[in-house]
Amino acid sequence: MRPGSGALVRCGDAAGAARGMDGRTIERAIRRLLALLYDEPTVLREACELLTQYRGYAAVAITYLLPEGELELVAAAGPGAALAPHALQTGVRDRSVVVRAGEPAFEPWREAALRLGIVAAASLPLYVAERLAGALTAYAAAEHAFGADELELLTEMAQAVGRAVEAVRMRLLLAESAVYSNSPLRRMETLWRLSSAADADVEHQAETILAEGARTLGFDAAAVERAQGDGVTVLWAAPHDADPNPEFRTVATVPIPCSAGAYVLRFRASAGALRQDAGDCGMYGALLAGLCGRLLERLEAQRARLALIATDPVAGLANRDRFMQTLEHAVLDPRLRAEGMSVMLVDVDRFDDLRLAYGDEEQERTLRTFADRIRGIVGGHAHVAYLARAEFAVAVSGPPERGEQLARVLGEAIALPFVAGGSETRCTASIGVALFPADGSSPEGLLEAAGAALVRAQHEGGALVRFFNEEAGSALRLRRAMLQGLRFAVQRDEFELHYQPTIDLAQRRVTTVEALLRWRDPRYGLRLPADFIETAEESEAVLPIDEWVMREAAHRSQVLVSGARRLRLSFNVSGSAVAHAGTLPLLAAVLRDEGADPSTLELELSERVAARDVAAARRLVDGAHDLGLRVALDDFGAGNASLGIVKRLPVDSIKIDSVFVRELPHSAVDAAIVRAAITLAKSLDRRVVAEGVESEEAAQWLAAEGCEAAQGYWFSPPLPQKEFLSWLSMHG
Repeated sequence: MRPGSGALVRCGDAAGAARGMDGRTIERAIRRLLALLYDEPTVLREACELLTQYRGYAAVAITYLLPEGELELVAAAGPGAALAPHALQTGVRDRSVVVRAGEPAFEPWREAALRLGIVAAASLPLYVAERLAGALTAYAAAEHAFGADELELLTEMAQAVGRAVEAVRMRLLLAESAVYSNSPLRRMETLWRLSSAADADVEHQAETILAEGARTLGFDAAAVERAQGDGVTVLWAAPHDADPNPEFRTVATVPIPCSAGAYVLRFRASAGALRQDAGDCGMYGALLAGLCGRLLERLEAQRARLALIATDPVAGLANRDRFMQTLEHAVLDPRLRAEGMSVMLVDVDRFDDLRLAYGDEEQERTLRTFADRIRGIVGGHAHVAYLARAEFAVAVSGPPERGEQLARVLGEAIALPFVAGGSETRCTASIGVALFPADGSSPEGLLEAAGAALVRAQHEGGALVRFFNEEAGSALRLRRAMLQGLRFAVQRDEFELHYQPTIDLAQRRVTTVEALLRWRDPRYGLRLPADFIETAEESEAVLPIDEWVMREAAHRSQVLVSGARRLRLSFNVSGSAVAHAGTLPLLAAVLRDEGADPSTLELELSERVAARDVAAARRLVDGAHDLGLRVALDDFGAGNASLGIVKRLPVDSIKIDSVFVRELPHSAVDAAIVRAAITLAKSLDRRVVAEGVESEEAAQWLAAEGCEAAQGYWFSPPLPQKEFLSWLSMHG
């Protein structure tokens, strides 16, 4: 189906069919509808319209979260839609939020809401490709409109909208990648190249005719061209040159009579070769155009014959032979070898049951439905084929993440309900994925690997995506599961801080305590930041984690300042927080909310993180100083820009990375590096701390060299709060 009117007609059909249905039935109908839409604004607008019409909301709005933290209204519907701009300040959260009249959160837009008869709103997070993209907000005229069941339904609708947007963006991503690629995987899309001998004959005739015509008319070059959008495609040219001489200019253009499209015959010549009657091709030019038109018709007929030969008549997709030819060219492309390719086999589970239940005709109709869904998602920019029974093959270029994402979208498309024998039913699909070049370098090898992965998916119960290299597949699945867990870890109270002391080496007493983040993952137990922060930073799940760390550190710092004991508590922030415009305002709000003394807090900034964006790191350091915090440069020496970072960031402390400290004093190289770092820090009037001290010998050597403080397992490992306070009472 093409974008545009066809999709809207089906929208109307689906909407009309939804009248009188219960909530779950409407939700399923809307999900089916969204899967048919081809552009993002239509998906968003139709979702708002349908929810308003069939759930009776006063309004439904969708807002997107912009990179700078602001919100943008992208779609709204319903008689109360005018409220949506006023309610943007309800914000975007990673959980559902219900606001009712009488609650403080309702106050900013109470007047506008009551004027429209709105007394309650529910905002659901909208995730696209596992990233928090914005929110879907429904407004109701009944204060108790959003019960548990309604919220669950709205949550599922927000997920359906996110998946529909993800599918649309996937098609656009594939289209965009095709524009910039010269790989045979894309060039093979033209069917006439499947029979080179026949094509060469037509092309040879065309080039002969063009060369003869240009010579006869006294011109330098001739070409058959077709206008497409804002550009021009050259089909045949003589001399055969993709880049015409820039000194040539067009001297005559003759329309070509052809039912295959709008083609022209264009003649070019240099200024010195122009005749006085240039541009007057007369009958001879018309004859040449007619001959070219005949060749174009022949070419079109060849294409049609080849399409019949290479296309399965039931599914309307390429067959196995054509798909194998595509792969043969793809595996020879150096660019594709560098960027990678996923070859997947999609097999509909228990497809034979359809034939037994409804007969061969219904089974073929269902097969065409699945083929249309796959073709609609992939578009013309990845390769799809029908192999046998209920098995499809797909080849898409790009990294494994793109293949895994496309496989999930295809599985969800197959799982959408369809009508068979007059009743609604569902199927699932098992999908096996092989990666080029890691899993095979030949078409046969790649299909065998994908087949082995498919068998594994089927043996594990079906409706699964499995990779031939299960290590790669497991890594992708674990990452997705981790992201899912991280989204809710804050509200489930799964994070905790462990504490490790920094010791003044001269007085052997605690001066600073570093708060280190830990995640008590329900599935895998206690996890260190190295396990999950990088994954969290790839999505927006890290921003709520940063806020939790700030609040917890500000709160816990007050425990460490009691009586005569005045310890400073240091905490870390992610790389995303360094560049985020909202970090400093959030930190200021946290200090105010928690009533924390800024002088008892120290912000630690990793050298690797600072090196990514030194200007942003400088703004964060200056802002933290303005708020009254100290700042430490963590992991000094581990990056590749240490001296430049120290020069540009006015930090208060430098923490030498543990990689240079562990083998002290026995490693002469490490000793020289640490000694130089201590000298540098002292010359810049910065406090210097050595990380990773694991022996008394190392501690004494550092003290002798003038290092002021140290941190490491020799003194204490990171401990939970209760154990640390017990340790502190004995050593503090």
